[in-house]
Amino acid sequence: MSYNPPPPPPPPPPGGGYSPPGGDYSASGAGGVPANLAEPLKRIVAALIDGAIPFGIIIVALILGAILGNVSGALGVLFIVGGYLGAIGFSIYNMVVTQGNTGQTIGKKMQGIKVVGESTGAPLGVGGAFIRYLIHSFIDGICFAGYIYGFFINPKRQTVGDIVAKSYVVNA
Repeated sequence: MSYNPPPPPPPPPPGGGYSPPGGDYSASGAGGVPANLAEPLKRIVAALIDGAIPFGIIIVALILGAILGNVSGALGVLFIVGGYLGAIGFSIYNMVVTQGNTGQTIGKKMQGIKVVGESTGAPLGVGGAFIRYLIHSFIDGICFAGYIYGFFINPKRQTVGDIVAKSYVVNA
């Protein structure tokens, strides 16, 4: 009885066999733009969902603060301040931590879209998501000019925050 070793594995496909996570991230045409860029309407709806949650937290805190404020003014103020802090904390967790690790916020997940790095096709990480969030908050949000530019003028559909963070928003 003789021993026959198993055949060697097949050679890797061209490009090293690397396929970015998250489906079709193939470039289509000039500039290496992904073929599956998210539509502006999906991005807008996702942003509205992501904004509605902290808004709801604040509304509940204001109502409870008003009710409890009749019992004790300090208790009412405590609930109101706690609600604002909770809304800020949730927003940072959703927009930075969750989106940085998975590429999706709650709203993006509901809309079937995600944020990926230009060169990797993978989520940005917490640091990249934080940079993107800051730019979105302070530059893109000014009169919505950054969003209008990104959604309707830039062929890659990148807002200023996406350009700085080197990211795309694609269909998940």
